[in-house]
Amino acid sequence: MTTPTTPWTFETLAQAGRATFEDILHTHPSPDPAQLAGYVYKGWNDAFITHLTGKKFKKCFWQEGSDVYGCNLVIAYDFQEFRGEWREVNLFGSVPRGGYYGVQSVPNVAIAEYVPYQPLRLLNYNVARNTWLMFPLRVIRDVVALPNPDSHELVLGKAYLQILPLSLVFVSYFVLGMREPLPVGFNG
Repeated sequence: MTTPTTPWTFETLAQAGRATFEDILHTHPSPDPAQLAGYVYKGWNDAFITHLTGKKFKKCFWQEGSDVYGCNLVIAYDFQEFRGEWREVNLFGSVPRGGYYGVQSVPNVAIAEYVPYQPLRLLNYNVARNTWLMFPLRVIRDVVALPNPDSHELVLGKAYLQILPLSLVFVSYFVLGMREPLPVGFNG
């Protein structure tokens, strides 16, 4: 198990590298969706391709009945990687949403990529709210784990695209941290 002598921070985890990310995803626990709900996390993607979709972002989580949902907020990229600011883009008086997702268990299906992540949670973008321009985002699937097992302050994820019914394509790893309460009146 990858456990540093001191707890992971956003910056130390972002610099840990892919082998460590993978080890954490295989050996650390799943977040409790109820502990994610009510918070917004600052996020950073590690892959170059994410310059096209958002190297920096924010993930918001909220509860609806017994289910937890979320969305991404679009952030202006400042070329400071996992440092710097997370300034929300303001477009026509609001921050654009970069896709909605439901927080679920990793499905027990015949997709080889899911097998090692069965104990984790899945951020599944195949939800009804992703319509019109966000419809293509329905192929995104993120598996997430807690790098510091007793804390929901930091979350590590691995993003995939599910292009075919029984296959996933890896996109990037991402780090979520610096969480804050959702703004009062936030309407998912």
